[in-house]
Amino acid sequence: MHRTAASFRSDQSRRLGNPQLSFTAVLGIALFSSRFAARGSEWIESSRRVPAIAKRPLTGIVYGMSVSIAATFVTAPLVAFYFGEVPVWGIPSTLLLVPVLPLFIGGSVLVAVAGALATEPVVAVSVIALGLGNYMSFIANTFASLPFGTVNAANEVSIALMAAWYGVLFALLHRRALSARLRHLTAVFRSTGIGGTTVTGIALNPRKSRYTYTVTAVWLIAAASLIGFVLTDSSPRDLKFRFFETNRGDMILVETPSGTRLLIDGGDDSDLAVQNLESVLPPLDRRIDVVLSTHPDADHMGGLQRIVEGFDVGTIVDSGVPDDSAIYESWTQLISGDERVITAQSGIVVTLDDDVAMTVLQTNCVLVECSNFNDEGTVVRLDFRGVSFLFTGDMTTRAETDLLQTNQRVRSTVLKVGHHGSRTSTGPVFLDAVDTALAIVTTGIKNQFSPP
Repeated sequence: MHRTAASFRSDQSRRLGNPQLSFTAVLGIALFSSRFAARGSEWIESSRRVPAIAKRPLTGIVYGMSVSIAATFVTAPLVAFYFGEVPVWGIPSTLLLVPVLPLFIGGSVLVAVAGALATEPVVAVSVIALGLGNYMSFIANTFASLPFGTVNAANEVSIALMAAWYGVLFALLHRRALSARLRHLTAVFRSTGIGGTTVTGIALNPRKSRYTYTVTAVWLIAAASLIGFVLTDSSPRDLKFRFFETNRGDMILVETPSGTRLLIDGGDDSDLAVQNLESVLPPLDRRIDVVLSTHPDADHMGGLQRIVEGFDVGTIVDSGVPDDSAIYESWTQLISGDERVITAQSGIVVTLDDDVAMTVLQTNCVLVECSNFNDEGTVVRLDFRGVSFLFTGDMTTRAETDLLQTNQRVRSTVLKVGHHGSRTSTGPVFLDAVDTALAIVTTGIKNQFSPP
């Protein structure tokens, strides 16, 4: 069975477009936001319908809105090109979010200061910041759920159409200079026509000409930069692994060169699991593309429920191994009926990006009798170009024997040692077959079970 995660492929192309989007958004803000703000504030100040007491706050909102409008206006074709859709309700939702954003930032700062100075949490300050945060989440979720939230633009936006869009923006931004230049050229053509008419007094202002040349140079540099971003693959080339401290369990985060994130297990402490992820992920970025639960032991599954509930999780690969523990019962209630969940089966391949694939090698013993609960866990191999990684969960030597007898590809560059270095795992025959260059043991110092 082969499963290709198409969404991960599209995520890769989206991340490649991030530099263009960031550059274009900043350029749009620099060129257009002040113009939008000036027009809006001028209308507010001259309007007789707007009360005097409301003009100053409305002007502030207009200035905040102008930034969002400028960025949205200028990046629209790039968003359509890379994401295949254009958001419709982005600007109206921003109108409701901008007024509370300074209050939210200020409240968050107060919470941080109060937490540093006071031994007990300042409830009033925390409630204000939390309330504003909940309001912002409510607005974002409400507008995201509205009908016609996006306009489908898949396969509709081409390079030529984007060039035309930015050509029109250039013409609108410099319409006066272009109009003057056109009048100048028209007059020149007339002066050389039949009758030899001489035209005088049409020379352009040298100061305006220098301004035009300067702005044109800025646009040319911007165009060259955009072309460079398009032609150059700026994505990182490294495959990153993080083996987190979890006291005694497994929690491993893998990040592919294109930015796809795979989380293998969640350790035994839910609070520590969340702290681990937040310590390495960018601020406000809570995306985890794939979560793999190898088996329902508490030291592997303990933190997964909080992660699935609190992070933006894509696909969930569950071991499907039953257990009578409270943690497992809570986990099954959480993922029951969830369309994101697939059950691990031997032979499943999850393609994380063009260079990285995860293959499920084993989910239970086939040829050898394995009565140990740990031998029913999911064993996976990750391949990245010429390098491979073998994750064995808590499998014992019996499951290792079964894995060898079923002729699975176990030889790997890096081995995550089975069952935290226990003497019942990673036998010499299996270790010789893996022929690893690097072995990782996930275990807590002075843990109660004493491995490795």
